[in-house]
Amino acid sequence: PKYINSPESPIYTKGQMLFGIHQARHAIRQKEVAVLVEGNFDVVSLHARGINNVIAPLGTAFTQDQAKLIKRCTRNVVVLFDGDQAGIEAAERSLPILLAADLFPRGLILPGGQDPDDFVKANGAEALNAMITKAQDLFSLVLGRWLEGYRGEASQKVQLCDRLKPLFASIQDSRLRDLYLSEAAQKMNVG
Repeated sequence: PKYINSPESPIYTKGQMLFGIHQARHAIRQKEVAVLVEGNFDVVSLHARGINNVIAPLGTAFTQDQAKLIKRCTRNVVVLFDGDQAGIEAAERSLPILLAADLFPRGLILPGGQDPDDFVKANGAEALNAMITKAQDLFSLVLGRWLEGYRGEASQKVQLCDRLKPLFASIQDSRLRDLYLSEAAQKMNVG
């Protein structure tokens, strides 16, 4: 079977572990960035092609404990979840968790709904590494998605502010919060 879910126990809690962290730790520190993917198979596939700074949650939604594990190695994270709707939504959900852990998240959505394994098989490791290097700030990526269809109406501004409020509350670094607030205000046309 593709996935085998191990049962949790007093010594094994999925939300406190990251698949591949032991193997990727050195590469993450060396490259100063962790690449977070959705599935274990993506980790294995990318490692096999020489992209060794890749990790994944263990069959659970991404957690605060997992973010803390990443921070032990680096503050820079590229979220590379699948390009389908579920992957995009998972990347959005990871943003406040990464920001609350005082990390600097960037995001990458692969074209055509591909997952990292499919993309690297079709385009090669160099193409994926180039995209990872150019990944944009995850906040900007998420904000851009939230602004799709935005016309600047007062009700839309209020709804977007309500959506952004818990995100801003999760940011530990006040400088980063101020910069994101400025970016959001500019894109929303509020002063």
